Amino acid sequence: MKLKLVAIDSTVNKVAVRQKWGERSFHPQSYAMSSIVHKFSMHLNRLDKIGSVIHDEDKIQFNLLLQKAIISFRKNGIEIGPQRSDKMRKILNDINFCPSHLSPGLQLADFAASAIWQKYERGNDEFYKLIEPLWGDDQTLQITYRDSLII
Repeated sequence: MKLKLVAIDSTVNKVAVRQKWGERSFHPQSYAMSSIVHKFSMHLNRLDKIGSVIHDEDKIQFNLLLQKAIISFRKNGIEIGPQRSDKMRKILNDINFCPSHLSPGLQLADFAASAIWQKYERGNDEFYKLIEPLWGDDQTLQITYRDSLII
């Protein structure tokens, strides 16, 4: 079986979100994950495929927040940015949690997240250049999953 790796990412400008929404602002990790799950779901819809969301089981409080969000998205739909509302029918289960040291996929995601963080926070794009070829896009629909900054 040959796998085609596609990177999907969103980066939250925490300062801008806090300035815009104040005390009502979204939890940055939850906001970014919601955006990524939505993009992944739309990607699966376009390909008419099914997939699964796996997240590092690092922080139990965040995991509970994320589980509640995913259940709400299934019930009410999710809409982040300009994409249309989606109830994530192509995503199996709600969300699965796994220790990152047991999952090569999560280790790769951690590497990509670190590369993106280094680019935005430190101005160092050495590792970001390594993930450059992985950004998924659909040129027919003019959609790209290249790292997007959201506020």
